[in-house]
Amino acid sequence: MKINTNKADFLGAFPAFFMGALAYMENSFFAIFLTNYAMLSTKGMGTVTSVGSTLIAFASLVSGVLMQKINFKSGKYRPWLIPMGLLIIVGRYMQFTKIDAPENVLVIWFMAGYLISNFAFSFTTTSHGALCGAMATDPEHRVQMGAWKMGFGRLMQLLFSLVAVNMIAALGGDNPARGYSIVGTGNAVLHFIGCLMLFLVTKNVNDAARDEKGQVKENAKVSIWEMIKYSIFNKCTILFMIASWFKVGSNIVLAMTMAYYYTYIGGNMNLFTIYLTATSFVAIAGSVITPFLCKLFKGTRNTYSGGMLVYGLLLLAAFFLKGNVLVVTILAVAAQLFWGVYMSAEQPLFLAVIDYTENKTGKDLRAFMLGLNTFCIKVGNIIATTTIAVALGAIGFDAANVTEAAIKGIPFVVLGIPAIYAFISCTSSRLLPLPDDEIKRLRQENEARQAAAKAE
Repeated sequence: MKINTNKADFLGAFPAFFMGALAYMENSFFAIFLTNYAMLSTKGMGTVTSVGSTLIAFASLVSGVLMQKINFKSGKYRPWLIPMGLLIIVGRYMQFTKIDAPENVLVIWFMAGYLISNFAFSFTTTSHGALCGAMATDPEHRVQMGAWKMGFGRLMQLLFSLVAVNMIAALGGDNPARGYSIVGTGNAVLHFIGCLMLFLVTKNVNDAARDEKGQVKENAKVSIWEMIKYSIFNKCTILFMIASWFKVGSNIVLAMTMAYYYTYIGGNMNLFTIYLTATSFVAIAGSVITPFLCKLFKGTRNTYSGGMLVYGLLLLAAFFLKGNVLVVTILAVAAQLFWGVYMSAEQPLFLAVIDYTENKTGKDLRAFMLGLNTFCIKVGNIIATTTIAVALGAIGFDAANVTEAAIKGIPFVVLGIPAIYAFISCTSSRLLPLPDDEIKRLRQENEARQAAAKAE
């Protein structure tokens, strides 16, 4: 079914508003909940988050394999939305609910919730991306939908960030842990509303991997070895994975270390608060201007790599001007404008990589490759956390005894490394042989091949 462009943008993107706060809740509150309210030791918290993150990375690949191999008669992606949306609620309840048990049991309990919610989330986020791709096949339209999707998700994160702390306190009362349980579970319920909305509005979107006779299409019959061989071992996927790893690495190193700059160099935490608030607003603005920049930069690939380049240059300028706290704040906030740009262009660009793979192999590997994209994000997380630990150690940082030499090294950790990672991501993405004209040609060839197979 052909859907009007403006209608498709809203139908495909608006569910992201309800889904947007799920990851924010986990990233911002899970660690502090485990140590301060569930009363886990630092070792226990580290076990849950580090071991859990590693398992989740591989679980995202497992979800991709399952979605690739299972072909429901009612569709390939829509049928996953409701059951997995409900499973996220179960997992998130376990993840943010303290039970009366010894620490070793609590570690298992919280890790199980962490794994369940993230494993189920791999299915819902893959389905969302695939259904948006089915509604928007033109490169410019994909960027436009991606911008709206990112903007709606970021808007929910902004609104949630403004009320989350007070909401947890109010609902918890004299038992703060209860507040985390209610808000954490409620957050998952909102995500389910987004899944339900997406399920309903994509009723007439054809995402089935079966032909009119109910048989699985030939291009959907893929072995696990073919998934690995065709999707991972091709130049477009390799280049995109490198770009994704260092994009995530740059983002997370900056986000997790900016407080060090304001604590030890800026000495002005009010500016840090302004920075945190301003970044959310400018990121939304970045998503709004992305479709216009896509036309200016002449393509999705150029928009992604161009956004990364400007982001990196602004951080590099902040590094060289590290002594002026106000200027650093302005430049770092401006960098987040272009964060919004390349994040809006990322999924449309990866959909183009999927089209390229299908064109070269004759196989529809969309489900597995979208799971692979989630895996790349997890690898980027590992790169970032490892980088922070190694870099802080290299400059001799010790919170109990912060030396002048360590303070001098902080700007490189906070601003220099994210800039370098951004340039690596920019270079790798720019090497992708996927200008918009080529993307359109690949789509046309893929559609012609599918039409020929249907006629036989």
